[in-house]
Amino acid sequence: MKRGYVLLACGCITLLLLACQAERPPFSYPLRTVSSSKIWDRAFHNAFVDMIEFKGQLLCTFREGDGHVTGKKGKIRILSSVDGEKWRPLGLLRKKGIDLRNAKFSIRPDSMLVLTGLGTDYRGKVYEWYTWVAYSADGRSWTPPRRVRGIPSNNWFYDLTWQDSFAYAIPMIAGTDPVTGVVQSRKRHMTLFRTKDGMNYEQIGDTLDLSPLVGEALVRFKPDKEMFILIRDGGGHSVSGYYGYGSPPYDSLTILPLDHGLGGPNLKYLPNRTWLLGTREWPEERPDCLNEAVTVFMQLYENGAYRRLFVLPSEGDTAYPGLIIKENTLHIAYYSGHEGWPSIYYSQVALDSIYTWQQ
Repeated sequence: MKRGYVLLACGCITLLLLACQAERPPFSYPLRTVSSSKIWDRAFHNAFVDMIEFKGQLLCTFREGDGHVTGKKGKIRILSSVDGEKWRPLGLLRKKGIDLRNAKFSIRPDSMLVLTGLGTDYRGKVYEWYTWVAYSADGRSWTPPRRVRGIPSNNWFYDLTWQDSFAYAIPMIAGTDPVTGVVQSRKRHMTLFRTKDGMNYEQIGDTLDLSPLVGEALVRFKPDKEMFILIRDGGGHSVSGYYGYGSPPYDSLTILPLDHGLGGPNLKYLPNRTWLLGTREWPEERPDCLNEAVTVFMQLYENGAYRRLFVLPSEGDTAYPGLIIKENTLHIAYYSGHEGWPSIYYSQVALDSIYTWQQ
């Protein structure tokens, strides 16, 4: 009798899983899915992507490593393309004994290409993390990745954004355990910093009133120079965050709670004066069946509300999209593990299509 109940229960669970499987995104997500193509998969773990247009080329950067969190000796790969169809290796950054990850492009006012990212001394545990910066005039030859200056130790900022003669970033800063020497990664705080050269930083304003698990932070600007901010919260499985805003000189920021998680987010101000957010979205944040995380794009309103617009083919370990607007087209590079192991993908979406979906 007991065996019969067990078999019946197993059968019901199987049917439920099959039903959910039939609805699993991105193929049957209750939103439109934009197609993409794989452009790189040569490492065991290819992830944490960014993209920029520089001197007529599309440049895509990402980390090659042996795992998402506990990977060691990650290096930064740079690809180039003139049309998004054919990609070729252009540059490679590495540092002995340090895991390099989360590289982000920006361009200084003097047209120097800047790459910033996280360097981690990982020996079973994290004994140090720091923000590094490297420079290039062509995207191929780079200075060695060096620590930035002016921010307290054990700092990392996710993104650097230029406005007039300054670039702005919000690093997460943590202390060090005095006994073990391990980074106190669950006791973080954040403050706005700015730089004129990408290397030397100065603090603006006071420490922000946030949770101790804050992470990736984006700083963006509207054409009127109003600052808009997004901050990830909740550690690795983020289902909440913060948004905020401020006016020049940005020494007093308004920070408010966001009821959606952020995972490798990117934010673009579109020509129609709307914000487009690309990020990882967990199953429990979506109005559909059980599934893995996906890379979703949504319209983000300045009051923290949002509206889902489309997803990219993705599953599980995914997101961190790099975004470029060129010739009325949104170009996207991101990573996902939906075809085996985390790999790099490229996609294009017409801005007119996005505007239609926003209606």
